[in-house]
Amino acid sequence: MVDINHRDKFVRAKIIYYGPAAGGKTTNLQVLHHRAHPDRKLELVSVNTAQDRTILFDLLPLKTPAFRSYELRFQVIAVPGQRLYAATRKMLLKGVDCVVFVANSATDRWTENLESLKEMTNYLLENGLEPGSIPIVFQYNKRDLPYTTDVKVMDRALNARGSESFTAVGTREEGVLETFAAVLRRTMMELSSRYRIGETLRDPRRAMEWTEKTMREAFSMDGPPPADREPPEPPPTTVVRVSSPSTLAPGAGPAAASGAAHPKDPKAVEALVESYAEAASDLAGAMAALREERDDVKRRLEDLYGVTEVAGKLLAGEKAEPLLGRFLERISKGLGTSTASLTLQRPDGRLESVILYGLVAEPVHACLSPGGRPLASALLESGKPYLQTYDQAGPLSEAIDRAGEGCVGLAVIPMKTAGRPVGLLSFYLGQESAIPNRQTMEHLQQVAWGLGMALEVATGALVTHQLEKSLQSSFAGEAAEQALRASASAVSELAVVAARQRSRSDVPSWLASDIETIERALSVIDKNRRSVSDIASARFPDPAPTPLAPIFEDMKAELEGPLSAAGIRFDMEVKPDLPPVLANSVLLRAALRRVVESARSSFDGLPHSGVIKVFAQPAGRAVRISVFDNSALLKEQGGPYVRWPIERRVQAVSYALARAVIEQYQGQWAAETREGKGTIVFILLPAAE
Repeated sequence: MVDINHRDKFVRAKIIYYGPAAGGKTTNLQVLHHRAHPDRKLELVSVNTAQDRTILFDLLPLKTPAFRSYELRFQVIAVPGQRLYAATRKMLLKGVDCVVFVANSATDRWTENLESLKEMTNYLLENGLEPGSIPIVFQYNKRDLPYTTDVKVMDRALNARGSESFTAVGTREEGVLETFAAVLRRTMMELSSRYRIGETLRDPRRAMEWTEKTMREAFSMDGPPPADREPPEPPPTTVVRVSSPSTLAPGAGPAAASGAAHPKDPKAVEALVESYAEAASDLAGAMAALREERDDVKRRLEDLYGVTEVAGKLLAGEKAEPLLGRFLERISKGLGTSTASLTLQRPDGRLESVILYGLVAEPVHACLSPGGRPLASALLESGKPYLQTYDQAGPLSEAIDRAGEGCVGLAVIPMKTAGRPVGLLSFYLGQESAIPNRQTMEHLQQVAWGLGMALEVATGALVTHQLEKSLQSSFAGEAAEQALRASASAVSELAVVAARQRSRSDVPSWLASDIETIERALSVIDKNRRSVSDIASARFPDPAPTPLAPIFEDMKAELEGPLSAAGIRFDMEVKPDLPPVLANSVLLRAALRRVVESARSSFDGLPHSGVIKVFAQPAGRAVRISVFDNSALLKEQGGPYVRWPIERRVQAVSYALARAVIEQYQGQWAAETREGKGTIVFILLPAAE
């Protein structure tokens, strides 16, 4: 009967497709294989005779989403219908958990259906199984033939128990998935009742809901292809060939080796066939297990390659959030869960959820350890992986409860390097997730270690890049300051010459007007020079009436092109008759530019174009400047999205510098994010009297 492994948390059940020869049993398995999602199926295995004429049986290993932390694995077997292999059919019925009886609807094959059903009943009894206790589903296949037996007649003659029955045309994929869904539901209801695995499935309504969800997650449910379309090619099949008993020479084979009678003796042939079939069944099962192990190893290698890919792309400058989000999603799908998080430790020691996959907030962060410390910090400092299920006592119980009713387990893997802890990988396991076994937890530790190293290296590279930019800016500022100082004498000399020329009595009026224009320009240059000198000396220049229109015009001309190239629409608007503000024009321009640059960086990694708008209007005896961007709206539409911690720190420093300028000139600063709209930074500056 069913194989339940409580240590590795899996359930393996055996489903037999039984029926007369040429009834469509193999076609059913081929359709199931064709429609199964790639991560839910293994290769179809056929055990054939040496002449490749008679199929002993077909084996399709399938995995469905887990239930209550147990991974569900199914051996779906189509038995041979030929008379010679009756012993094979009897052997394969041992330990069966559910039967699909595939009847041939052709009128000239009616007797074969009755004989096959009678034979199946006898073999179940001979195997010590009560036929009435084995779940069974009937499929009346080949309904596309010109002469078929009426469905009601077939149901009345074959389905004495009143079990579910379905009509089908296997070659057109009609009725195949519907039949398997019923098998899946009946099998799980039986397991739930008999072995207390998934107790809620005893309720038919809950069983139906679970089956519908499982079928959607395990198979493509787009419906059968059009009738005029060619049927799909048979799936890739591993063929195991064995010698047919009828071809064995006297004294050859297992029968002769054991001193049995000549193979042409009917009883000896039957025993030989049964031994071949049993050996082939064991071989096919072992092959399926090996393929499953191979696929697990392949997936784990791909995960480790994924770590290398993340490291390379981070070092190449790719944005962290989308890259890490895709990586976390990939690992989560391998575990069968859609809820996980990546938490990183900030330079100040605080922990921050950088990626939330299927979560609004990280439950671990809201919990305390048994010692009263923040749970996330305690888990990170321990450096040990934790795995706990809902029915166990332990430090993760509160986090599992906070995750909701559907959470049946939690795996938390610390990320660390030789130097320091980096963060946590957390996976919230739902009812469709299998609880990781020891090998999986060890694999997750390797992934976490590699990812921690990748993030550490990328963090160092990002810090270096930011330092290089700061040094470049510092050098450029020093060079500009030196240039302004060097030009001071030239500006003063020009101002003296201009004043002297303007004071001459013989200067024409038009020239005097031009000289006055030059003097005003020189005054602005000298004022800006003194402002830069004050800033370099860590002094705030004195405020003065400062018109906003020229500042807005310069910023629009400077920033519109680069922002447009980045897919961001940039608008600046000043209300008419706006009074000047009390500030320093150089610092105010720098502060506003810093706010716009920070808003621009918020769009990094987002696939959609955005909008930044700067708007100035009177506000009583002050002027309100609003800087709006819709990056928050785009992030809401694209799912949870949190900026890379170092980039967020850079943005916070930029805001702090801009805010310090505003507050120095008696201004006010506020920021808010409006749901469904975006983020607005409000700057209120006093108007010049």
